Amino acid sequence: MVKRDNTIDITKAIGIILMLIGHCVSLGYLGRFIFSFHMPLFFILSGFFYKKEHLENIIKKGYRKLITPFLITSLTCVILVSFINYRHAFEGLIGTFTFCGGFPNEIIHLDSRIGPIWFLVALFWCKIFWYFIQKSSYKFIICLILSTISFIIGKYFISPPFGILQGACALIFYAIGYYWKLLNIHLSKIQYSFGIIVWILCIIFARFDFVAYDCTLYPISMFAAFIGTYSMYLIASKTPKNLKPIMIWLGQNTMLILCYHTIIFLLLREVQVHPLVGIFAKFFLSILLPYLHILIKDFITNKKITNTTAS
Repeated sequence: MVKRDNTIDITKAIGIILMLIGHCVSLGYLGRFIFSFHMPLFFILSGFFYKKEHLENIIKKGYRKLITPFLITSLTCVILVSFINYRHAFEGLIGTFTFCGGFPNEIIHLDSRIGPIWFLVALFWCKIFWYFIQKSSYKFIICLILSTISFIIGKYFISPPFGILQGACALIFYAIGYYWKLLNIHLSKIQYSFGIIVWILCIIFARFDFVAYDCTLYPISMFAAFIGTYSMYLIASKTPKNLKPIMIWLGQNTMLILCYHTIIFLLLREVQVHPLVGIFAKFFLSILLPYLHILIKDFITNKKITNTTAS
């Protein structure tokens, strides 16, 4: 049995914490720092763990692990929002069944955004696209070209429904993660120092927004996103022993945190609350509710096992 890499779990934990912070308050250059790499980080790590599978298995696993949580979370948001704002609930319902909105919702002016869980649909498509690309000897070049074209189409023309374009945009990051592991890349001090300089320049002068297809200084920003992810990996490898258990838990439950955070995030768009209350809800409840979710699930599971054993 292959031992799970705790450093990767902690890297994911850092990524999800930064996402929560980024959604809590407007942070200026700190916000630019976070958004320069925090979503690419998850696509890069997904590519890092790529394993060759049949297309049927990729679709089945993707539907179970990505699309199902997306639908459950999105429909939960629609139901809860319907008690506050019928129109926004209807728009959210449209967004759910067009998987992240896009055309034709933009034509009829519906705000069908479904929050941070757009990532789940994008990753689903990214894995499918990669299945076909990985057979080529020019994987990286193909991913770079497709991602570039997708960003251009989304920014200057139109965004199709079902999250297809976001999945294509993410291909370059998936490829970076794949080659990071395949080539066992470890940057020298000179290479890393150069990368940090490029990353800082991108934070100051560039913008990166997956959903808005806004990526300036492309493809330099792609390199900066890798440096950001690589930096978080280095930080994760130096995590103090007493912090490791909580960070590993966070890293192993990023999906659940993302889903609960989306529900809180979208609900708070509908109600007026004190800024500090909003920050508390978006950050702490996004961690507390998944923790309670797992406690309840484990309690029910253990109870079922006990009853089965007793009978």
